[in-house]
Amino acid sequence: NKQTPLNILEVGCGNGWLSAQMATIKNTTVTGIDINTEELKQAQRVFAGLGNLTFIKGELNNTVQKDKLFDAIVFAASVQYFPSVKKIIHTALSRLTLQGEIHIMDSVFYKKEDVVPASLRSKEYFTALRFPQMTDYYFHHNMDTLQQFQYTVLHNPSSLVNHFLPGNNPFYHIVITGKK
Repeated sequence: NKQTPLNILEVGCGNGWLSAQMATIKNTTVTGIDINTEELKQAQRVFAGLGNLTFIKGELNNTVQKDKLFDAIVFAASVQYFPSVKKIIHTALSRLTLQGEIHIMDSVFYKKEDVVPASLRSKEYFTALRFPQMTDYYFHHNMDTLQQFQYTVLHNPSSLVNHFLPGNNPFYHIVITGKK
């Protein structure tokens, strides 16, 4: 529902599927960044025909041109790979246009008291997969970490209405703006 043209950044774009979907929006330029070389190679190969879509290897704080601002920065299933939500959001806010927005989706935000049990479940899960080192790269965040930001919850998986909807989405969709 935004005015175009739009300049969108997807952080943690993986194989580029969502970036490519966003690139179909008329008058939109999309940049996907990720640290996974193999995923990026696949994205570049599969979506090579989209002239308004670029993939870059690296991280938000040191990869994308420092003078480039974005109308939307999307974290889809990626915020849990950042040790500090506050730090990455502050970095993203510095890269937004005046009316820009950060969208966080497909990531779990726990109640404060559920963070430790969730961390233990993840450790058991990754250990059972024989990749216990993954626990060093997967972080469990809670909604309290967002209190200092101007945010809106577009989808709350805990809301009563969502318990009755078919295909209940278990993840929040959060929008953060730079406006105070």
